[in-house]
Amino acid sequence: MRSLAHISPRYVRDRVVVELYQRKHPTRPWLTQTANQMLETLLKPTDEMLEFGCGRSSVWFAQRVSRITSVEHVEAWAEKVRAMIAERGLANIEVVLATVPNVDAPRAFVP
Repeated sequence: MRSLAHISPRYVRDRVVVELYQRKHPTRPWLTQTANQMLETLLKPTDEMLEFGCGRSSVWFAQRVSRITSVEHVEAWAEKVRAMIAERGLANIEVVLATVPNVDAPRAFVP
C-alpha cells in the first residue's frame, strides 16, 4: 500500500495553489508560476528552441521565440498539437515525430 505520510497541510495547500494557477492560466506551460514568470522575462524574440514533448507549452513558446522545434513520440498527440498550431496560424514551430518501435518490449541483456 502506498504511504500517505507526505500529505501534510502544507502539501495540500501547495497542490491547491498549483491547481488554481493552472485553471486560471490554461494556455501557459504546465510549469510552476515562478518558472513561467522566469521564462517570460528570459525568452527573447530572437531565441531558437528545441523542446522534447509538445503540448500547450509549444504554442506558448512559439509566441515568444523566433523558432521552435518540438520532438514528440506519440503520433496522435503530435497531430493534435499540429492542429492547435494550425488553428493559431503559427508558422515558426515544427513538430517532429520520433517514434521508438517496441518501446515497451522487454530488451535482451547484452553484456
